Amino acid sequence: MKKTILFIILAVCLCACGNDDSRIHCGDYHVSDMTFGADGAVLHAVVNDVPVNFYLVVSASGAKYDGVIDAHHAVLWSHGDTWTMFIDEGAAIECK
Repeated sequence: MKKTILFIILAVCLCACGNDDSRIHCGDYHVSDMTFGADGAVLHAVVNDVPVNFYLVVSASGAKYDGVIDAHHAVLWSHGDTWTMFIDEGAAIECK
């Protein structure tokens, strides 16, 4: 039940981005074709034309997904209707 609720919240967050094609820009990273696995535990995306799977991890608030982009640890974090990206635990990159 918790995963179903989380999936619904994440779907609403994606819609709130205002992009019909599920595309966001995080600095130099272009994230598109964002879809969730059936249970919401995996976020499938294309980052700079490369398919990437992000996996749901525990977060104090919002939804946090870990993945690897060009051999770098990447985190996509959604809180409300905004997305933020972190690369190798560096500074937050605002996504639009």
